[in-house]
Amino acid sequence: MGASFSLEKSGIPPWMLSQIKHPAALHNPQFYKNESRRFSNHQTPRFIKCFREDFSHIHLPRGTIEDVQALAREAGSDLISVDRRIVPEKISLQFRGTLSPEQDVAMKSVLAHDMGMLVAPPGAGKTVMGCFAAAQRGVPTLVLGDRKPLLEQWRKQIMALLGLVSRQIGQVGGGRDRQSGVVDLATIQSLARRDDLPVFANAWQMRRFIPQAQMSLIAFKGTERVHIFDRRDVRDDLLTQFKEAINFIEKHLNVRSEIKGLDREDIYEIPLAALREAVVNALMHRDYSITGTQVSVDIFDDRVEITNPGGLPNGLPRKSFGTVSVRRNELIADLFSRLHKVERAGTGIQRMKEVLAAAGLKAPEFETDGFFRTIFFRSPEFAKATARQNGGSQKSSQKIVEFIAQSPEITIDELAAKLRISSRAVKKHLSNLKKGGRIQRIGPDKGGHWKISGHA
Repeated sequence: MGASFSLEKSGIPPWMLSQIKHPAALHNPQFYKNESRRFSNHQTPRFIKCFREDFSHIHLPRGTIEDVQALAREAGSDLISVDRRIVPEKISLQFRGTLSPEQDVAMKSVLAHDMGMLVAPPGAGKTVMGCFAAAQRGVPTLVLGDRKPLLEQWRKQIMALLGLVSRQIGQVGGGRDRQSGVVDLATIQSLARRDDLPVFANAWQMRRFIPQAQMSLIAFKGTERVHIFDRRDVRDDLLTQFKEAINFIEKHLNVRSEIKGLDREDIYEIPLAALREAVVNALMHRDYSITGTQVSVDIFDDRVEITNPGGLPNGLPRKSFGTVSVRRNELIADLFSRLHKVERAGTGIQRMKEVLAAAGLKAPEFETDGFFRTIFFRSPEFAKATARQNGGSQKSSQKIVEFIAQSPEITIDELAAKLRISSRAVKKHLSNLKKGGRIQRIGPDKGGHWKISGHA
């Protein structure tokens, strides 16, 4: 039992699996609305499934555990559960209000259980009771609502009843996206639209209780760890760490362009597919119990090193490396699999080798000396070819500046004809020149003119 309740399917007969799914399936009101109006129900399911299945397990909402336990007892079996939930560090929240006798009875009944639901009519003081429950539990709290005014009501009550200031209350939705890790408010609609919902659900838990879950991104000048010319430290959720690492790598790798058909394709000196695989592996397989460490991406003139704390997982001999998959962090591996960032078949190492071989590059090297390090080698020939291509690009940009100086009203099509390149290429040069502050566009696209910075 973690974020969900996962039940191993082996040994459970089909009829019982069907009964287990019932508590996690809801009647779909849209189906019955369509049926009453005699509308088509094509692609409208009768039931909304709140569970999912894979080859070995069925994953249910945690609140269904009591129903599953009752089914097991009726079948003459015992349900043995392993609680893998993170036990958060207690936070100090003081309730400054007073409960009515009815509210006091309701809270004593609800708080006697690990999980529960309070149903009360309007005016019963559900917000007050919610603040009382948060103070009694003393753990980071997430409040979900379906409207922005409702969240504002919660914010005012939390400030009044728990003594928190506004910056201690995070909010996702209603134009905001900030988590505090103390009390956070969120609209259901905003969470439903997030692609990284599994990461969001664990982000503030991880930042608060696993501070070593961070990443350092460093670019060195030369081939030694001496001169740093770019650095970024990422202390955020794992998906953000992954994205920031890929962006940093793209920024510092050489890239050349090829025209294929009507489209331009950017080709990096080390295939991004192999680098993505290595970054995901580092996040999935690092040993999070080793404090004072982080995942590292180090870029040198001749290589890229991606390092994570922890060598090979226990039970994986060196000779089986790359052919047998042992997941050190099962939940994180499942998270990245559900985000479609990795396969669960343990083929990552072989895929890296195949991608590099297809690009005509040397296979990566792996070191397992207490830290796991993947080393990709950069190509000097690629850097020379890129320099030649960039040199041609710089000449085109300079010619554009000269043409603009001669004729500020010159059009993109006229520049393309003079340079004998496509209009799309001209637009890219102009964009780079504007970003670099070398030129400005005065007025609209039609009827305006170009101005070289520093010129009257």
